[in-house]
Amino acid sequence: MASPALLFSIQGLVALRSCAARLSHAAERFGDLFDGLEVGLHAHLADVTAGEMERPEARAALSGFRRNVLHFALHPQHPMNASTLAAVVELCNRWYGRGGFGQASFHLDLEPWFTILRREIDPGMELLFENLDSRSEAGNSLPEVVAAAAGHAAWGVVLDLAHVMELRPTGGESPQVFVEALGDRIGEYHFSWPGHVYPEAMLPRDFRAMHSFASLVPAEAARAYAGLPFGRADAVTIEGVVPEGDRGEALLRAEVDFLRENFFGPED
Repeated sequence: MASPALLFSIQGLVALRSCAARLSHAAERFGDLFDGLEVGLHAHLADVTAGEMERPEARAALSGFRRNVLHFALHPQHPMNASTLAAVVELCNRWYGRGGFGQASFHLDLEPWFTILRREIDPGMELLFENLDSRSEAGNSLPEVVAAAAGHAAWGVVLDLAHVMELRPTGGESPQVFVEALGDRIGEYHFSWPGHVYPEAMLPRDFRAMHSFASLVPAEAARAYAGLPFGRADAVTIEGVVPEGDRGEALLRAEVDFLRENFFGPED
């Protein structure tokens, strides 16, 4: 079984405000850890992000990885419109054409535009959708995700494990049940733990993370994610907030070690 590509979500570099700065930092500090980077953005920022990605330092950073991905979310205060949709399509096609970006993924609340996206984005670019978090009124339960997979046969699934775990206290299904239902439609996992579990002194006092590193709760994460077939997916993306400086780098490296030692088999 081929090993899944290991990716890093640059959104976790919250102390750096621009996409170009995040890309440069990730390449410089973590280039030895990962096969690629996930460039995540709200859809209405597609034009801004496109400009950031054209900066020489950003292009140089991206060129050092073999598998980069784009990841789009819909901001609740910025509804989709024609110009935003066109900018998203343009960003996908531009970077697919240059190589190094073979995949784009979209939060499931963008489903009304899936048909248009699949038609307008280069057919060679793989498209996936992601299950939503507990704040969403729809698109997060197992029946909804299975229905979306059935309705969009040309799309794969990004299974966000933290989003699944957020719903467990209110009766949501386990990650294992999601995997059993979705099977080989899962092309990528987002790997993290829900909520803010960082030590108090590690991040600014007024900052609360939505996703944390699973290695901060090792026993809970090992139980919750036991037996998941990560090796059957094309990629596993590490999410979570990276504190500034050496502490953040050490924490990220510990997360990679935790993932590999607990969930990747010998063949991975």
